[in-house]
Amino acid sequence: MPGDSVGYLDPRSQSFKQAVADFMTRIEEHG
Repeated sequence: MPGDSVGYLDPRSQSFKQAVADFMTRIEEHG
């Protein structure tokens, strides 16, 4: 759904925040 894509890319959305948190965690794990 286009709405889901927009929501995922929305910096204010929970999905975006979760994606960023997961991304940062992976960076920390790989040093």
